[in-house]
Amino acid sequence: MFYSHTKAYKTYPIEKDIPITGMLSWGEIGCHKSSPMYHNKTTVMVVAGREKIDKEISEGRTRGRKAKILNAELSILHEIASFSFLGSEEGFAQESIEKTIRLFGASRSALIKKSNDRYKLLSAWGFQNVSEVLEVISQNSPNRMHFELGKNGEYRMLYLEIDKPVDDREKRIYTIFAKRLEDILGMIEATNQRINIERTLRRLALTDELTKLYNRRGFLLLGEQYIKLSERLNRKVFILYMDVDNMKWINDNLGHSEGDKVLVEVAYILKKTSRKSDIIARIGGDEFVFLGLETVSNNYTALIKRINEKIEDRNRKKRLSYKLSLSIGTAIYDPNNPSSLRELLEKADKNMYEEKRRKKIGKDFAE
Repeated sequence: MFYSHTKAYKTYPIEKDIPITGMLSWGEIGCHKSSPMYHNKTTVMVVAGREKIDKEISEGRTRGRKAKILNAELSILHEIASFSFLGSEEGFAQESIEKTIRLFGASRSALIKKSNDRYKLLSAWGFQNVSEVLEVISQNSPNRMHFELGKNGEYRMLYLEIDKPVDDREKRIYTIFAKRLEDILGMIEATNQRINIERTLRRLALTDELTKLYNRRGFLLLGEQYIKLSERLNRKVFILYMDVDNMKWINDNLGHSEGDKVLVEVAYILKKTSRKSDIIARIGGDEFVFLGLETVSNNYTALIKRINEKIEDRNRKKRLSYKLSLSIGTAIYDPNNPSSLRELLEKADKNMYEEKRRKKIGKDFAE
């Protein structure tokens, strides 16, 4: 952000020939904490020497000077036309303000953003906060102009101030500059909307809408990368394949809405017991998988214990007509004895059904 610590508008004598080699614009003199400005040797002549040119024009010495002014204006218009967005929005805002100083000799300028009736200062010259800008915008003055960029300023608002009244010729050039900013900001807005839509589509393609966990496609995609990571680290990976017990009974007797609540609860419990690096997914109706790097403190035995403890705590607190429980099967990926992710899933799935079968046998024996 740029701030001016001087109010003086300095003028310089103009030689016969332009461009003037080595001349600096007003904005480059006495600038406080600013980044380097770009030098446009042709347009500097207009910024730095406008008062002398105006005087000569008023005295009738116009023909040569008018031609030179026209050439300078054409140079300004060419630079405006070639202005484009190449980097970040922050960098674009700063460069826009730099151009108001270098091309127009603005004593103060600002680019602000409106969002939900609130304003944010993106970049400025001669202002320290957005309140200062809004205050001067509300005041009519012949040396001030502001432009709403986009419908009702939906993109941004540009403010310009110079040290003498703005004539029609300058007004046209400033308006062209503002229109160029509006076009670029419209392109940025459209690009951001497209990126957000693409992100949403990717998220929907890889995540389960109900539980917000990864779906099967997301799990397989990220799981393959996880396996490659374990190979580079030479670390084992464990996979838990989990199935909600008695899910059919819950859906048939209590309704599918209650069944959905159970699935969301299970997802919540799994997320609460996981690390940021773990991958959790719902890959079927009531089937979940958990993939994690094995460490001393985070092995599958300790993880299963934590999951069951949270489920038991849930059952004690809720006291519903059914108890939540999971059947869990495990499988280990060893980089020294590699296998595919799908083979791991099949092995863990098989072990999960063995666990479910043992539970059923135990229940029948108890009865």
